[in-house]
Amino acid sequence: MKRRLNCWIMKSGIVLTLTAAGMLASCFEGKRTTGTDGQDSTASTLLQAGEMLKFDTLGLHRNVAVIPGQDVPRYSIDMCMNFAIGNSPEAHAVNERLCQEIYYIAGRSPEEAMNHFADSLASQFGQELKEFYEPDDEDGGYRFTYTWNMTGKLNDKPLAGVLSYIATTETYQGGAHGSYVIDYLNFDAQTGHFLDTWDVFLESKRTALIDAIMKQLLVDNNCKTVDELREQTSITVLGDVYVDNNFLIESDGITFLYNQYEIAPYSSGLISVTLKYEQLNGLLTPNFMAIKKKAK
Repeated sequence: MKRRLNCWIMKSGIVLTLTAAGMLASCFEGKRTTGTDGQDSTASTLLQAGEMLKFDTLGLHRNVAVIPGQDVPRYSIDMCMNFAIGNSPEAHAVNERLCQEIYYIAGRSPEEAMNHFADSLASQFGQELKEFYEPDDEDGGYRFTYTWNMTGKLNDKPLAGVLSYIATTETYQGGAHGSYVIDYLNFDAQTGHFLDTWDVFLESKRTALIDAIMKQLLVDNNCKTVDELREQTSITVLGDVYVDNNFLIESDGITFLYNQYEIAPYSSGLISVTLKYEQLNGLLTPNFMAIKKKAK
């Protein structure tokens, strides 16, 4: 495992004490509590945002055989997630939204939401694996091991005044390949308010924003027309470019992300495009401009 590195972002007051590459492994350093059926969980303080918010990392690990007495099939679930700690309204607002967006659960603590989500996954995996399990299938150990790996961390290049969060999910549930999904979430660091699309961008400028994204995609891929872009990269083969909440607010610009199969096939991978703030002139809301102004 890589050594932890200290990375100080002085303007925003956020301190990161580990690299993303070592994050999952570090979930299981130090004190660990082990429950039944191979369930492990841990929590260790990793991040703090000045005097505003502090973040802990919650970890969960399960690797369990589905059929008693059989090594396969089995499911494996790993989670390593940053959550705000404390009883402040800001911490509650951030955690509530994270649980809704990541676990589709409201009204529970992060630990409760994490365990409930893992229980639901395990139940689903177990039902599917038992249904298709064939004891004499020599390839069963490969085909019927389901994996779900999830990490959630604060972005290490934030715009001051904004907490931007990156949730990454890697899964294998049978088939030719697994899946890889990244979700971005952004919060006002002082209030804990979730910043959705139209908190940041002027809804009246939706078309202009999409045009700016398309223009940058052409530049990034050395293409002159949308048809050329589609032919060379398959971008827009499965759908047109659009704007939703999957964007990351950073110190030098805003990155928009399209996951596999959203606008392009699996082979095209993740489609990411960054617009610098000068490219967003006239497209940002007054409220967001006020947050950005404080960052200077």
